[in-house]
Amino acid sequence: MGVPTRRIKRAPVHTKTTGTATAVATLTPAAAFKMLEIRFHLGSALAAAEKLTATQNATGTVYDTVLLSEDMGTLGTLDLVKTFDKDEGFFESTDSIVIALSANTGGDIWGCQTIHELV
Repeated sequence: MGVPTRRIKRAPVHTKTTGTATAVATLTPAAAFKMLEIRFHLGSALAAAEKLTATQNATGTVYDTVLLSEDMGTLGTLDLVKTFDKDEGFFESTDSIVIALSANTGGDIWGCQTIHELV
């Protein structure tokens, strides 16, 4: 009879970035991971129709998938939190998550937090 193995629970990894550009963050753990949450905050409202997107950058562009697309400017949204349910948000070691603004014409300051855990 084999000895049962216990899965070691790892602490979530919090990655914080801030800036005024359109490229917000790229999360590349280089190991299989589960995305837990994306938190995004703007210091001031974007221009109308400026969007925040989070995209899975997978091996082979045919598998790249938009995970989140939110118009942050039209309604003056300053905060966005995207949580991933327990059965979603699993990615391979070769995947990365790219978070970007479609434009940031006013150079508005933003803060982004990604929270993930290795699996």
